[in-house]
Amino acid sequence: DFMSKEISENGQVVRTALAIPEADIDQMVQAIDGSERTVLTGVGTSYYVALMGQYMMSGLANEFLPAMSSDEMPHMVSLRKGDHVLSISQSGETYDTLRALRISRQRGATLSSILNVTASSMAREVDHFIDQGAGPEICVLSTKSTVSQLVILLRIAIRLAQLKGQQSDEQISTLEQDLAALPDRLDAIFTGDHGQIRDLARHHSVMRNWFFLGRGIHHGLALEAALKFKEVTYCHAEGMSAGALKHGTISLIDDAMHTVIFLPGTDSPQLRQHSLGAMAEISARNGKLVAFQPQDCPQPEPRPETLIECPSAGRWTLPILQLMQAQLFAYYTARALGRDVDKPRSLAKSVTV
Repeated sequence: DFMSKEISENGQVVRTALAIPEADIDQMVQAIDGSERTVLTGVGTSYYVALMGQYMMSGLANEFLPAMSSDEMPHMVSLRKGDHVLSISQSGETYDTLRALRISRQRGATLSSILNVTASSMAREVDHFIDQGAGPEICVLSTKSTVSQLVILLRIAIRLAQLKGQQSDEQISTLEQDLAALPDRLDAIFTGDHGQIRDLARHHSVMRNWFFLGRGIHHGLALEAALKFKEVTYCHAEGMSAGALKHGTISLIDDAMHTVIFLPGTDSPQLRQHSLGAMAEISARNGKLVAFQPQDCPQPEPRPETLIECPSAGRWTLPILQLMQAQLFAYYTARALGRDVDKPRSLAKSVTV
């Protein structure tokens, strides 16, 4: 099937994203730095990519670039001359994003995009775009192009941080080394033993209700992981910030509710502690826990029912590795349920109406 094939290509599309000329990245950085405001936008998976990008821009470059879902963006912000909109779209034909861009243009904003299809409406209508070059994505679910987009946003954030002097030369070097190691780490996940994720999927495929949780950039990861899961399995999956759990939703936790939580590494001690606190709240109510974390971390307490580890990585690339594992978890659960993983019901590759 195409879904597993395209997940297997995550490492290669990252190599392609890392080979995008620095001048293309700099053009986007200059558009951000030269504008009064920049808004990141997309819808569905692309919105969650934008949300994760918002954390990258803030954490690395000390820049607030709000991420807005493009279906609601025209109703949320009144753009004006001097503003800039950076849109994200796999197809370049997404109706809601095109509509948001056209309204932004009428209001005087400049436009740019990260795209996987250069012969698209969006490519023609924006001032400039980055061709992510991830290759055709046949499966309706977006997997490899999502990973590619995240890497491009991370490159933009690192370059913006460098331009603004927000990171030292040593810190920039460490970030670049971590990015350079990402393709091999993604390949290692795919070529490694999938037994634990496959067994988790098979054993729990009967569960119809799931929470996916994370803090910080892992919040965006949780939202995207839940979306992949519900798209291809037809099970209810709700992504949210781990901090929001106790504000009402915790009433749903019992021994019939499963929760997936994405833990940061020990290099994000405060976020990790907040996430472990959410795990304790769930465990105290007999909720079932599945945790994802890097392999160099201590055993989380309380102990989850299942612990899925990934190669150790830096703070900003770790969520990309965990996203690939989440894609595999959704894939194997769907296979266990007999779903058509390439063409889930009611979904289309590009939403153009």
